[in-house]
Amino acid sequence: ATARTAAAATRAAAARPVVQREDGGNNLIKGLRRRLSNVKTDDLHVAVAHHEEELPSLKSVSNISKRLELLKQKLELCSELALFTSMDAHDKAFVSNKRKALLDLVDFLNSGPARSKQEYLTEPVLLDLISMIKVNLFVALPPQLDDYDPEEDEPWLDVSWPHKQVVYELLLRLVVSADFPAKVGKKPGLVDQDFCVGLITLFESDDPRERDYLKTILHRIYGKFMTHRSFIRKQIGYVFARFTYEKKRQNGIAELLEILGSIINGFALPLKPEHLAFIRYSLIPLHKSPWIHTFTSQLTYCITQYIEKDATTGQLVLEKLVEYWPWSNSAKQVMYLTELEEVLELIPPSVLELCADKVFPCLAKCICSEHFQVCERTLFLWNNEHVVNLFALERSEEFMAHNFRNIYGALARNVDANNPHWNAAVTMLSFNVIDIYKERYGLEQELFSRRPDMGDRQVARRARQNKWTELDQKYVTDRSEEEVKEA
Repeated sequence: ATARTAAAATRAAAARPVVQREDGGNNLIKGLRRRLSNVKTDDLHVAVAHHEEELPSLKSVSNISKRLELLKQKLELCSELALFTSMDAHDKAFVSNKRKALLDLVDFLNSGPARSKQEYLTEPVLLDLISMIKVNLFVALPPQLDDYDPEEDEPWLDVSWPHKQVVYELLLRLVVSADFPAKVGKKPGLVDQDFCVGLITLFESDDPRERDYLKTILHRIYGKFMTHRSFIRKQIGYVFARFTYEKKRQNGIAELLEILGSIINGFALPLKPEHLAFIRYSLIPLHKSPWIHTFTSQLTYCITQYIEKDATTGQLVLEKLVEYWPWSNSAKQVMYLTELEEVLELIPPSVLELCADKVFPCLAKCICSEHFQVCERTLFLWNNEHVVNLFALERSEEFMAHNFRNIYGALARNVDANNPHWNAAVTMLSFNVIDIYKERYGLEQELFSRRPDMGDRQVARRARQNKWTELDQKYVTDRSEEEVKEA
C-alpha cells in the first residue's frame, strides 16, 4: 500500500497543471521539483523494494485485460526515480528492472499492428505515459560552472542517461506514431503548451546527448502539432532574449537555431510581420553575444534563409552587422566578415546601394586594420566573383563615390611606399585587389601611388596656417591701437 501511495504521489506531482508566466518562463520545472520533494524518501525505497522482481514483457501476455494491467504496472514502475549513485543492492536491482521496463515500453510502442496498440493507448493510459515522461525528464539541472569552456573542457554527462535515453526514445516514438494524432496529443496533460515549454527549458542541459534528442523531438512536435507552432517560435524568441540581454552563458542555442533553420525554410511568402519581427528582435541581436563562436554557423544559416526568402531583409542585416561590429575583438570580426560574404552573395545590387554609406566605410577600416587576419579576410572578399560584380563601379554616382573613395583610400594606405602595412601578405593582397580595379576599369597605378587624403591634409594645413596668420595680424593691430591710446 505504501509503495502504491508513493508511486501515485509521484505521478500526481507530474500531472498537476502549471501556470504560464507572461514573460515566457514557466513554473513547470520548479513546481515539479517542489511536488516531488514532498514525497518521502522512505516511501520511495519501499516502492523500490516492491519492484525488485522483474516484470514480464508485454508481448508475453496475450490477454488484453492482463496486458493492460501489466502496462499500467510498468508505467508505475518507470514513474519512480532511480538512485544511480547508490551502492545499495535494492537500488541497483531497481535501476536494472526499470531500464528493462522502459525498453519493453519502447518495443511495444514501436512494433505490433496499429489496431492492437489503439486498444491500449487510450487517453487515461496516455496521461499516465506522459506523466511518467515528465517525472523522468523534467528534473533539476546541475548548476553551471562559471569557468566552464565548452571548447576545452569535457562535457558534463548525466549519470542517469541510461534511463533518460530510453525515455527520450519512447517520447520520440510516441510523437511520430500514427496512433497518437495531434487532435488527441494537444489536450491538457499530454503534449500541450506547458509540455513544450518544459522541453525548451531542458535545452540548457550540459549533456550534448540530451540536447540532440530534444532537438529532434521538438522539431517533430513543431511539424505535427500545427496549433503549437506560433507558441514554440515565441518561446524560442524568449530564450534568445534572455540569452542576449542577461549576458550569461547558456546551452542549447545552437540546437534551437538548427530547428529554426528548417522552420524558416518553410515560411510562406510574403513573410508575415511576425516573421520579420523575429529576425529583427530575436536573431540579429544574437550577434552581440560574446559566445557567438559556439553557434555562428547555425546563426548564419538562419540569416541567409531569411534573405533567400526576402532579399529586402539583407539591408536590415547589413546595417545591424555594421552597428554591432566588434572593433575590439579581431576573432569576432573574422566571423562577421564570413557572414558578411554570405549575405553579399544573396542580395541584389539595389539592396547594397541602400546601405553603401555604412558598409563601405566599415570594409575600408577592416582593410587597413592593424590585425592581419582581419585585413586578409576582408581582402579575400575580392576573390569572390559575385562580390566583385556587386562592388562594380558602374552604379549610381553616389554608390561609386562610397565604393571607390573608401576602398581606394584603404588600399592606398596598405601599399603606401613610405609607410606600407606591416604585414607583407596584406600588402600583396592589396596589390591583387588593385590589379582587379586596373583590369576592370582601366584605373592607373598612379592613383594608388599616393594616399588619397594627402590633398585634404594639405588643405587643412593651409587653413590652419592662415588662421594663425590672421590671429597674429589681429594681435599686432590691437597692440598698435593700445599704444596709440596710451600716447
